[in-house]
Amino acid sequence: MLRDTILDFVENRITTHDLEEWFVPRLPALIRYPDSADADVISAIELGLTELDLNIRTREDFVEFLKQVLREHSVVITYLRATPSTVNQTGSSNETSKQWPIGVYSANIIRASSVAVQ
Repeated sequence: MLRDTILDFVENRITTHDLEEWFVPRLPALIRYPDSADADVISAIELGLTELDLNIRTREDFVEFLKQVLREHSVVITYLRATPSTVNQTGSSNETSKQWPIGVYSANIIRASSVAVQ
């Protein structure tokens, strides 16, 4: 949700005011986990909004800043098999037996700095 909202701002689907209206009430919940993957992104938004309010940064500069932040702190979710096993499938006597992997998958969150943000 956080990155979706930032992307909406970066792509001009919401205004700076809309970003602030979404961000500020959620800030206590967002900063609850300072070591999370979102911590640096949240800090960047706070800094950027403050600099924007103080006329240190233009909206265009803020957008470019957030694009860079998204590039550096992108999160990719991968699904890896937690318990590998196979199931045999056998057809007619003329076919060979096939093994299909089955198992329980677990989600792993990794940072991917190579994810492109245009």
